[in-house]
Amino acid sequence: MPLTPKEADDFFFFVKEDPDEAAELIVDLVAARIPNKFGLKPTDIQVLSPMYRSSTGVTNLNARLQEKLNPPSPKKAERKLASTLLTQHYLMLQRNLLYTAITRARKLVVLVGSQRALGMAVHNNKPSERYSGLKERLNLAHTA
Repeated sequence: MPLTPKEADDFFFFVKEDPDEAAELIVDLVAARIPNKFGLKPTDIQVLSPMYRSSTGVTNLNARLQEKLNPPSPKKAERKLASTLLTQHYLMLQRNLLYTAITRARKLVVLVGSQRALGMAVHNNKPSERYSGLKERLNLAHTA
């Protein structure tokens, strides 16, 4: 059951503390529940995860969704990845990232995770500094 008012029709928060259970629920939401309730195709659903590793990371969710929706076949393309919020992603639990994930949706938002992780993201308004090397590359390109 989602932790959402009964009259909600476009925003849902499913509480799952265990990452493996969260991953299982996400696959079920994308493959069956959302398509059945809202008439959307699984290919119209974008799943976001803040990290690559872990059971709710991009790598595992991609593999599980592909297995469920698009069993291996040389002629079929891999599917790309609602959003996970778990404390194991604590480095990425930031208000601005949560805001970006929620505002990307045009019709429906489904969050899966823990209430604690959601609270951490909402209260963390200090984005961590990213070390992508972009600044250095831009400076090199500008001086070249």
